[in-house]
Amino acid sequence: MTKDSGVYRVPLPDDCTPVTGSASGLCLSRVAPVADFTAYYKNFMAQRGGWTFEPNYSVMDPDQGVAKSLGYTTQQFWCQPTSPITTLSIIVGSGDNKDQGNHTEIGVLDDPGESSCP
Repeated sequence: MTKDSGVYRVPLPDDCTPVTGSASGLCLSRVAPVADFTAYYKNFMAQRGGWTFEPNYSVMDPDQGVAKSLGYTTQQFWCQPTSPITTLSIIVGSGDNKDQGNHTEIGVLDDPGESSCP
């Protein structure tokens, strides 16, 4: 079903394999499209408790990702008001400027150095 991403117990799909040449640790899954994974991670993080969604830094519509030169990509930022602040970024994209169907690259990253958590 799922495997641990290694970052704050956020899961990845079992079929997620490393993307060759990715400096940020992206992996490729063929389970679902970008929109479905974006919704899954938003729901998963919201239900965990203790994490705050940061809408001012997040891009939840992949078409907005294209407009912002991110590619057909979403990027969610979540934080915990710990000391120091704990921040997590979840990147979900097609690896292109258009929807690739069930071809989704996923990255779950620790984002240290935040000074506030709304």
